[in-house]
Amino acid sequence: MKNFLPLIVVLLVTTGIFSCKKSSVSLANPLMGKWNVERDSLNYGIGPQQQTKTYVGVAGDYFDFRPDNRLYIKEGNQLDTFTYKVILANQLQVTQTGANNTPLNLFIDDINATSASINFFPTLLNPGGNDERWVSLGR
Repeated sequence: MKNFLPLIVVLLVTTGIFSCKKSSVSLANPLMGKWNVERDSLNYGIGPQQQTKTYVGVAGDYFDFRPDNRLYIKEGNQLDTFTYKVILANQLQVTQTGANNTPLNLFIDDINATSASINFFPTLLNPGGNDERWVSLGR
């Protein structure tokens, strides 16, 4: 029995190590990094008075999702800074830095290594109408 004790200890330790499984879910931002703006469309207005404005990206335009939870957007000569937090694997909450704006939900509609399609939608619904924004990004 004395000879089996080290074998039993090794067996128990080995079993314990291989039976443990990480259960914590990591909510990493799949958009992390710099993306080129391909198209940015904004639908706005009230009721039947909806209008769509589309911006076609040019060289130098970007959405830059940084690890410090900042989003920098450059379109033409307009620069914006936002903070974001990951809510779900395909959803971020975005708020303009320094503004007293209502946070927006950013939904990742489609993403792969070279392209992403995202949709901004207000977190609070306005009975008169809401602005919706769709952005196509590429690398």
